[in-house]
Amino acid sequence: MILLGEIASGLTGLTLDACAREFVFEPLGMTDSMFNPPSSLLYRIAATEPFGDGYVHGVVHDEKSFHMGGVCGAAGLFTTAGDLHTYARAWLDPDRHQLLSRDKIDECLADPFDGRGLGWEIWHGQQQVPSCGALWPHGGFGHTGFTGTSLWVDPTHELIVVFLTHAVHFGRNHSLRRCGRFCMTRFIPH
Repeated sequence: MILLGEIASGLTGLTLDACAREFVFEPLGMTDSMFNPPSSLLYRIAATEPFGDGYVHGVVHDEKSFHMGGVCGAAGLFTTAGDLHTYARAWLDPDRHQLLSRDKIDECLADPFDGRGLGWEIWHGQQQVPSCGALWPHGGFGHTGFTGTSLWVDPTHELIVVFLTHAVHFGRNHSLRRCGRFCMTRFIPH
């Protein structure tokens, strides 16, 4: 994901945050999506994990992204469930949203290696079941975030699932992440 972000930046000549704003957020009307949000938005941002006497709040907690200035392809994006839904709709209906052509979307999802396409985890029945769970329809694709976030798209049923949770709020060493996988495997339609 870091490499994909660097490629996007190199091809456009823009920083990754400017590239995302110009080519994704603004065209799709994703007004609540950004890297390095201003402190004036702290009241809208949930704190993530413990740090010192408090919590990481309003800054990226991912160490790699932090060292890259809070902007990288792997972490650092602050957004809302509504904006993630808008983004996922653009992948389901490319003619309407014109983010990418159907051919480009198909290329991103074709020939997954080790369960990965370009920017997505893809469920196609591989041995290592992704966070969507084994009951999620094959051909579905998604992406997870370290703090417990998850976006999964089922193109067959035009289903979008957005989880914005805080699995690291009580630290990194507990079993809350398994709860998300349990929920996805128990309650999705099939």
